[in-house]
Amino acid sequence: AVASAAPGPVLAGVGADRRAWRGGCIDAAMAAEEKAEAAGPSISISLNRNPTVFYNLARRYLRTSESVVLSALEAAILTAVDASFLLSKARIAEVAKVDTAYTTVFSTRMNREIARSRISITMKRTPEYVKFLQENGGDDGEEG
Repeated sequence: AVASAAPGPVLAGVGADRRAWRGGCIDAAMAAEEKAEAAGPSISISLNRNPTVFYNLARRYLRTSESVVLSALEAAILTAVDASFLLSKARIAEVAKVDTAYTTVFSTRMNREIARSRISITMKRTPEYVKFLQENGGDDGEEG
């Protein structure tokens, strides 16, 4: 439990709990990540790798977990969407939920906090993939 002071300014996000991080207020990103952890493992998407890397990682998580959350900030949002598309196209998982929000990050270059757009895509295993895993003993037959 986090003790909170007076609520900070509300950002143009979804819901009233999308507040900027200001001296003890609840950070919307932390609250969203706590909800995402309940949904399954979370993969933080970056621009350093292409979408197929995150597709393969999500596929591995989905062998043992019912769902996985792809989470990305700013320019990496496109990579997260591409990875979720690859999972859908391969019939491994389907999009169960998409959350968008603004989260604040501290910029050392500007020496202040900046609001950044964020997306969380919850992917749920398809019944076809579950059946495939059961028939093949939990191994999807791909190295990687």
